[in-house]
Amino acid sequence: AGVVENFHHLSLHERVPPLVLHTNPQSAAPGYTLIRLSPNQASGSLDALKAAWEESGATIPFEAEFLEDRLDRLYAADRRWQDIARWSAGLALLIACMGLFGVASIGVVGRRREIGIRKVLGASVASVTWLLSAQFALPVLLAPPARPQ
Repeated sequence: AGVVENFHHLSLHERVPPLVLHTNPQSAAPGYTLIRLSPNQASGSLDALKAAWEESGATIPFEAEFLEDRLDRLYAADRRWQDIARWSAGLALLIACMGLFGVASIGVVGRRREIGIRKVLGASVASVTWLLSAQFALPVLLAPPARPQ
């Protein structure tokens, strides 16, 4: 008999509910038995456990479940939302880049004569590229970094 510290036995999204752990020798149907298995010998150990269970003459069928599988089911929705957020962020970034490209294209069309004159006067491709991209690159580089929420 004793008291143990609170622990999460359900999803981490839920508060820790009250829990009583007890054994009842008079119970005809045992609840759960938790067994730690060596990962490299899990299948052989499960076979031995199933054979021992059937040998004991229990009327309840043998059922085994791994903790990893149960945790996967508990957090499957979180992984789906993570994928949705990742794809949404990628799509937002793509749309933002397309918008920036569109604004830059409009700027190039409006300054086509200026670019032609600069090229005739001997301007390099790098200087013309810098001239066109500086109006977009400087604000992007000077913008404060985003803070995680």
